[in-house]
Amino acid sequence: MILFFKRIRQKLLINKKFGKYFLYAIGEILIVIIGILVAVEVNNSNETSKNKSIEISILKALKEELQDDLATLQEEDLPLLKEVLVSSDIIANHIEKDLPYNDSLAYHFLASFYTTHIIYNKGAITTLRSIGVNIITNEKLRNQIIRLYDEEFDFLDYQGVSQDNYHTHVRNFILFNRFDELSFDDPMTVAEYDGELVPLDFDGLKNDSDYLFHLQSYKNLTSLYLGIFIKTESSISEVISSIEEELKRLEA
Repeated sequence: MILFFKRIRQKLLINKKFGKYFLYAIGEILIVIIGILVAVEVNNSNETSKNKSIEISILKALKEELQDDLATLQEEDLPLLKEVLVSSDIIANHIEKDLPYNDSLAYHFLASFYTTHIIYNKGAITTLRSIGVNIITNEKLRNQIIRLYDEEFDFLDYQGVSQDNYHTHVRNFILFNRFDELSFDDPMTVAEYDGELVPLDFDGLKNDSDYLFHLQSYKNLTSLYLGIFIKTESSISEVISSIEEELKRLEA
């Protein structure tokens, strides 16, 4: 093809058809430019298609992991934290009304100091960060994802550490010498539902200012922690819904 164009140029020069030669030369340059532009466009199209495929794959992975996180939160974390509040109220009610001890309270003494710590999947978000968050082309969705992981999950994780530390303090300095046996590992988690704490002196607990203070304090802390979990639950659901809508658009 190059030799063909070269022969045409030579023939025009030999015949001294300079006007046509220049027009031809300009046309040839335009053809080259058009060819380059077409090649660039094809390359851009291929790159766009590749990025789209990566974006879809990342979004699907995020959706799957977030659905797993949501299920864990709803089936384990939220019920456990609510159990803490219920058991705390039952114990407080017995103490305030000066009711006698009964065996069912042993479970509630244990449950009133349950704790949990969010453990969420990080595989997909780690991959996204390594590739670059801008692979998510929908700016609103991208910001939702970043806010969920960098703000809400991180804050919940931070609060969980505080909860664990306070729980350890309560276990070691409040529960230890007031109950006949601590049959659980530190900290108590959702895995330690079974068990009981039997008070050494139930009537003495009714006037034990340290125990009563920490019973109420732990309940308040758990209530705060539960509120953060509920907010995160809502955010996870919203992000999953947004991802589903974006996948529909990208795969249409």
